[in-house]
Amino acid sequence: MDVEKLDFHLLESRTKDVTSFREKVARSSKAYGDPLSEINDLCGLRVIAYYQD
Repeated sequence: MDVEKLDFHLLESRTKDVTSFREKVARSSKAYGDPLSEINDLCGLRVIAYYQD
């Protein structure tokens, strides 16, 4: 994808803070061997793009 040619409306990002990460690990019924590599929502990106009808 050529990002320079992408016409987008909105770009949002977020990262999970340390407190939220600890709480997620603590409340999970899954026993994580290595939470940093096993939890896959540590960051997120949302791109809202225009499209032609």
